[in-house]
Amino acid sequence: MSSPLDAVRDGPVTLDVEDYSLLSPFLGGFARYWEARRRGRDIPDRADLDVLDLKPWLGWINVLDVIDQGEDFRYRVFGTHHVARLGADLTGQRASETKLAVRANFTRFLGRIIAARRPVLTVVNQKNLDSDHVYEWRRLGVPLTRGGTAVDTIMVLAEAGDLTLVAAGPVLSA
Repeated sequence: MSSPLDAVRDGPVTLDVEDYSLLSPFLGGFARYWEARRRGRDIPDRADLDVLDLKPWLGWINVLDVIDQGEDFRYRVFGTHHVARLGADLTGQRASETKLAVRANFTRFLGRIIAARRPVLTVVNQKNLDSDHVYEWRRLGVPLTRGGTAVDTIMVLAEAGDLTLVAAGPVLSA
């Protein structure tokens, strides 16, 4: 039996408000928080987000600055849970400095967020750095601005499905 999420396994798709029901409660709550912070605008300003409100998702959030309208990205924050899982902290690094297999997929995902100006979901199978386990990661990225209209910040919340070994689908080496 197929799931509605099967459609995103080949790459990112733009979500509309009614699609938030496809998300887990964890990702869906984050998407609804982003939506509430829009306050009638196209996208919310980063100043409209309160770190205390983000508490349920802290540690799983990566914040990236957009460089040259999306030619590159810099990790402003690399979530502590991701640091523990990868064994490396990417805070301060550019996306272009990361490993090629991950970079191509991830920068396509980030570019889609900039173009859509809406939350974008992608599902990828990724090999863990310290084992042969392959996990299904669901990443939800949301665009933000800083005092203007251009997307200059992207927040990405990632969850590792149910952390069971995934047998099918393309695998990205981390």
